[in-house]
Amino acid sequence: MEIMVYQNHAEIQYDNTFEQRIFLDTYLTATEVQKKMLRGRKSNTLQVRNVDCPLYEIHGDRVIFPRGFVEYFKDIKGVSLRNFFCNRVVVPKLSKEEIASSLQPEAGFDLRNDQITAVKKGLYLKRGIIQMPPGSGKTEVQASILRFLFKYNTNLKVLVLEPTLELGRGVLRRFNSYNLDATLYSENRSTSSSIVVAHVTSLLIDLKDNPNLLDNFNIVFWDEVHHSRCDTWLQLNKALRNVEYSLGFSALAIDEGNISDLSRMDLDERLIVGSTGSVLIHINSLFYIDKGILATPVIFQINNIIDRGLSGNKVWTYLFAEGISSADRNNRVADVVEFFYQFKRKVLVLVGTKEQAFVIAEMLRDKNKELSYGISFGNKVSYLNDTKVTDDIVSMFDTNDISILLATTHLDEGIDIKNLDVCILASGGKKDRRLIQRLGRVLRKTKKGRYAYIIDFADKGNGILSRHATYRLNLYKNLIEVPSDLIYLDQDIVSLRKNFIALEGLI
Repeated sequence: MEIMVYQNHAEIQYDNTFEQRIFLDTYLTATEVQKKMLRGRKSNTLQVRNVDCPLYEIHGDRVIFPRGFVEYFKDIKGVSLRNFFCNRVVVPKLSKEEIASSLQPEAGFDLRNDQITAVKKGLYLKRGIIQMPPGSGKTEVQASILRFLFKYNTNLKVLVLEPTLELGRGVLRRFNSYNLDATLYSENRSTSSSIVVAHVTSLLIDLKDNPNLLDNFNIVFWDEVHHSRCDTWLQLNKALRNVEYSLGFSALAIDEGNISDLSRMDLDERLIVGSTGSVLIHINSLFYIDKGILATPVIFQINNIIDRGLSGNKVWTYLFAEGISSADRNNRVADVVEFFYQFKRKVLVLVGTKEQAFVIAEMLRDKNKELSYGISFGNKVSYLNDTKVTDDIVSMFDTNDISILLATTHLDEGIDIKNLDVCILASGGKKDRRLIQRLGRVLRKTKKGRYAYIIDFADKGNGILSRHATYRLNLYKNLIEVPSDLIYLDQDIVSLRKNFIALEGLI
């Protein structure tokens, strides 16, 4: 079977033979588990059925699928690749020393060996995913790759895709600091600069009026590439017809056990690799902790109990919201914030809703009148203590003008916060990728103490939140690889104080 490889898609001559159907069913079809709740008067019935999701389209006598899958097919017996792909972008062989110093003099530091490897993989393989944890310097890897691409090529057009405008603004500042000609595609809808940093939604809106908007782009970076499983990102991929470089960056887009085997991936993972290609390099947090690049994480799980509400409502979304809004739970969050404030530690509280942020803020005011904090809801909606402000509260927190920040989950991904000591997960939930991003806010090396502290809640008495808490504990152990002796369960303020003082050597 011959696969014809083009710039951003691939084709197979459609013959509907048994061998071809097996190939399509094995590699280009995924399974999505669909759940449907039928609510009756006396019982709830959960129906679970598997739905096959083809990742290809049949157009006449051709099977068309995303270019990113091709890397997984080159070693399959009986499959050959015929290349119609145009290699217009070239980079000569570079020495390790050249790559290490690629961001000098602006950066003031040389790239590390792991970053050098990531740059090499991206430059020479051109398609795939670079998996490195938050705080490991993925933005510097991107900037280095771009430096070399522009040094040895002309007329390049680069699109950097971001899941949020906040993340886009941060990446833009970093690129500009390395003298890269980058602009943000937001209020100013221009693609005239060499590098366009864009929020996906803005591009999709403009593509409706201008279907050829992205035809001139030959390089695309998918920042936080795990988002490329979403419909909006998939639509954008189809509009990037002339892409030669397609590189994804994420902490954990593809599960480590599935990296080399497309047939083992779930639907989301296959959609991701369809946009970019295979994982080029995977380095977990433990590597950087051992090297002293990231801080050692410590988990304190607060032993709180949530009283069941009187409504009797059993719908999981209601139970979740009821638990998160528990007055006792939010008071415990405020107690923990006030405790770390006494030790002059920098604290980020990730909340689930605006209402929860205001409730915790009011409790903080009651506990300590001198305590100063910021609240950020994204889209430039911010508060300094009780006052709504136009100032960039996240920047004030970053520069230590305030040491406590309450924020909704728009800060889950990609915002760089310097010297953060404590992250309080007040919003619950169990999403593994989101959890990694949250931990990334605090795993960066801190100047204040030895450890990075993550505060969790046991949430006993609420079935949904309690199960989520148990799930997160497994993630801390198995995914984040936090040592068992640094996971402290059944904590209250007294035991938290005792263990914190012992860990920091403050006795």
